[in-house]
Amino acid sequence: MYIRPPQPRVRLGAVELKFADLLETFLKLDGIDGRGEQSLLTDAFHKVDTAFLKLNGATSEDFLKLEHKYDPVTDAIGEAFVKLSGNFGGIAELGLDLDRLFSANGGPTKASVDTISPSADFLKLDAALTADASDLKSFGSDFLKLDSAPTVADFLKMETALGDGSVRLATDMGDSAKFFTQLGEDFLKIAPTSVDTATPLQMEFLKLGQALEAVGNQFGPLATDFTQLSSDFYAYGGGGAGTNANGALLPAVQLGADLMTVNQDFLKLDGALHNVATPAAETVLTLLGVGGGGAGKTG
Repeated sequence: MYIRPPQPRVRLGAVELKFADLLETFLKLDGIDGRGEQSLLTDAFHKVDTAFLKLNGATSEDFLKLEHKYDPVTDAIGEAFVKLSGNFGGIAELGLDLDRLFSANGGPTKASVDTISPSADFLKLDAALTADASDLKSFGSDFLKLDSAPTVADFLKMETALGDGSVRLATDMGDSAKFFTQLGEDFLKIAPTSVDTATPLQMEFLKLGQALEAVGNQFGPLATDFTQLSSDFYAYGGGGAGTNANGALLPAVQLGADLMTVNQDFLKLDGALHNVATPAAETVLTLLGVGGGGAGKTG
């Protein structure tokens, strides 16, 4: 669940023929960047429940020894979420660049389209993505801090803090779902009612609106995933996790499996975000009168 880090910012001006490349740089998402991190993360998901159960039930004498043993598990998960944080921030900045380009080059604004304001909704989406980035960084940092818990009691408090972080993520991922969908609807409302009479720009609004709505649809499951994670962390932090007579984890807490679901849904989000790149670039290039024809031309 790793998104390629943002590259150095490019000053947008002149002909903007390289704008498509800029979008690809931000939105082309490559899993774990070819460094084997996905396999490390999957391994950590398989071991995290065992780690939490062992540490929660450890004696004072054994706790620090066991904690050191499971450092690679908590570190792999924490580092993945911290990386995601930086990338969400990059996507938020790109959204502001898009908004500025639309506004400066004849894109739809509230002044030109009665009650539809993509510009205002870009700002709402930027705020939501910025909150996601902050939440992900805090969540990952809390995972990394598990290494430094001096006692079992402190470890339990940290698990509860991860539950609190999951609640914040669920709320803010839900906001991102809402605002991606809302922005997509803005563009669909100014898309063509008839393909036969549509301008190239209107057709690009249609494609962009559909792609943005698809991203919103992928944020929804993530909000649900983090709600489930909050229950898992609260159960561990409150001492509610346990095993049955055969030593198997009780079904009420399946943190590793639920983290795996989060991972899978982030990878789906990767694909949906990547699909925004081409229609967004084509929209901007058409606004600038480059490539696909001017905004005023008809099919």
